[in-house]
Amino acid sequence: MNAIQIKNLTYSYSKKKTILNDLSMAVPKGSIYGFLGANGAGKSTTIRTVLGLLKAQKGSIHLLDTRLKDASRSIFKRIGSLIEAPSLYAHLNAVEHLQLLAQYQGVSTKTIAPTLDRVGLLVHQKKPTSAYSTGMKQRLGLAMALLHDPELLILDEPVNGLDPNGITEIRKIILQLQEEGKTILLSSHLLAELERIVSHVGILQDGKLQFEGTLQSLQELKSGQQWIQIRTGDVQHAQTILSNYPNEVVDHNQVKVQISSEDQIPNLIKQVVNANISIYEVQVLKNDLEQLFINLTQQENE
Repeated sequence: MNAIQIKNLTYSYSKKKTILNDLSMAVPKGSIYGFLGANGAGKSTTIRTVLGLLKAQKGSIHLLDTRLKDASRSIFKRIGSLIEAPSLYAHLNAVEHLQLLAQYQGVSTKTIAPTLDRVGLLVHQKKPTSAYSTGMKQRLGLAMALLHDPELLILDEPVNGLDPNGITEIRKIILQLQEEGKTILLSSHLLAELERIVSHVGILQDGKLQFEGTLQSLQELKSGQQWIQIRTGDVQHAQTILSNYPNEVVDHNQVKVQISSEDQIPNLIKQVVNANISIYEVQVLKNDLEQLFINLTQQENE
């Protein structure tokens, strides 16, 4: 079962520029889905269309088994969202923001204190948001998204402006929410952070998905694209010797070489040594989410 199901979604801001191009994607219920893409890939347009902020021009969207086109506003009572920076009233404090929201959503005000405590804002609850840092505003935005205990959370850059401790705390909250059975669609440019928590990945480029599946399946798909980095005294000569392998110069004394198996490393090093080239370090580069993202999107551009 999917919490979000998009089929053949197309959206254009003008006749000359198509932002979403026949996009189909599925966010499984109970998953933490990392939604990745470079600036301009169409992530924000996708999210805004899913939330009904933009009207789909072609295609269909189902949220929690309900077609968005046919859904009443009640479907959004089951969804929480934080899109980029939250919209706040500078003269109101955190409690006052959540009181207004609770009244609008028909939620008990008894949930306000626990929600603020969950995002680490209870000690700042009476401070006007004009005195909040960017990170504190993001925390309040997350509290506003969580206040009505939604089944589905859509978070766009939720750790924007947070320090490392704050990022760690938000990560724990997101993992706890998944344990409670919630589904989270998470867009972020911090790929190393996403890798710690996501179960599924969707990589968007030019309005189309280049990959969708579990994080493990992405890693397995690209397992044959392993790279090693060699620090040597003669990088140009080393690059010539290793011309049978895809390679690129990293800097004045390091070359990066692509291999299909770690079994190739001994012979590769032997070739360099036999050419009387000094080797000072050999590093196997981890095929992490950032590298997988770069490999996949560069491959599509070639």
